[in-house]
Amino acid sequence: MKFKVCDRVQFKTWEEMKEEFGLDEEGDINCRNRFTTDMKHLCGTFATVKSILSEHAVKLNNFTSAGETEFFFSDDMLKHANIEK
Repeated sequence: MKFKVCDRVQFKTWEEMKEEFGLDEEGDINCRNRFTTDMKHLCGTFATVKSILSEHAVKLNNFTSAGETEFFFSDDMLKHANIEK
């Protein structure tokens, strides 16, 4: 796991994930837990790692997104947030 509890993370952009993982037959990002078009509002937004669920799955909280956040998240959807002041 490349993250730990309390890490501030940023969702990769749709284009970053599309380039890295490609799209499946339904037009969703083909990463570990599938990043669907219903999750697109999360792209580029921030969250905090609340807990580690498995080797590649995390539970997040403190989202900056105003939309739905009840999804399954894998570490390949995320990158460390740049929190330099």
